[in-house]
Amino acid sequence: MNRKIPESYQVYIMNSKEKGVCFLKGILMLGLVSFLFYDSCICFFVLSPGLIYVYKKEKEQLRKKRLGQLREEFKEGILAMQSAIDTGYSVENAFAEAVKDLAMIYPEGSYITEEFKRIVQGIRLNKTVESLLGEFGKRSGIEDIQNFAEVFMIAKKSGGDLLLIIRSTVQTIREKIEVQNEIQTMMSGKKLEQKVMNVIPFCILLYVRMTSKGLLEAMYGNLLGIAVMSVCLVLYFFAVFMAGKIVSVEV
Repeated sequence: MNRKIPESYQVYIMNSKEKGVCFLKGILMLGLVSFLFYDSCICFFVLSPGLIYVYKKEKEQLRKKRLGQLREEFKEGILAMQSAIDTGYSVENAFAEAVKDLAMIYPEGSYITEEFKRIVQGIRLNKTVESLLGEFGKRSGIEDIQNFAEVFMIAKKSGGDLLLIIRSTVQTIREKIEVQNEIQTMMSGKKLEQKVMNVIPFCILLYVRMTSKGLLEAMYGNLLGIAVMSVCLVLYFFAVFMAGKIVSVEV
């Protein structure tokens, strides 16, 4: 099944399933906060605007995941294109050959396969490769793809050794993406630790509620208790926010 190519990879539109999962996550989070911090159903409705934040957060995570997937697929795509060029194909025909190679790596409908198919179709309609790559780079919003498109365009206009320039550019981009992947792999352990730490406060409160409910009774149903729990909740979300910033450094 072919995947529809987005008009912009920087704008993510969630499907019905993703919206449903996001909504359930939000309901669960607000339910836990209302139960553990306030022991009140009313607080669930008071905090319901938090669903908007959960929706935006989930949407942003899906957007970044798609960009990461496209960046990784692009690396394989330009390697397949370089391989075709090295075996004697012209730049225009190299895209068609790359599509065949990519079909053996990725399932049907992968982003890079559909993008390369779009370029092949554009070439058949007498569009220039540089303009098609430029459109791809603009829609992707990914620096590596934009740089490749710019270098390709400059090489075409300058009349230099296009094949040599492409090989050099492909090698540079591949090394850069591989370094980024290595850094992400190193950070994955820290991200997992951060996710575990995020749920520990809830686990502690839930354990206390289940084993010694009386310890928290004084915190519920009175203004002082609500104020204290609210401060703790704000500090918790601030800590989660800062930890997310630390482990989400762009590379």
